[in-house]
Amino acid sequence: MEISLHTIVETITIMSFAGGVLNFAIIKPLKDAIKLLSNSIDKLEQNLTDMKVKEISLEQRVTHTEDSVKTAHRRIDDLEKYHKEPTNGKR
Repeated sequence: MEISLHTIVETITIMSFAGGVLNFAIIKPLKDAIKLLSNSIDKLEQNLTDMKVKEISLEQRVTHTEDSVKTAHRRIDDLEKYHKEPTNGKR
């Protein structure tokens, strides 16, 4: 069996065409899908970072609020003690 130059050119042409179709029909859509997924992951990572910053801020605010409430309770307790003490004519 002898392979002619014409047969080799036909085979290369068919394989090139098949490669182009494969690239256009399968590989390009996969690349596009991977790029979209990558962008979505980047956005999710940014959202997680933003949420963590907000969480830290809220933790700080809650701590400050708790400290303020403790101080207010101490003041209220002091006022209650003051009003319950006998006056001994000092008021």
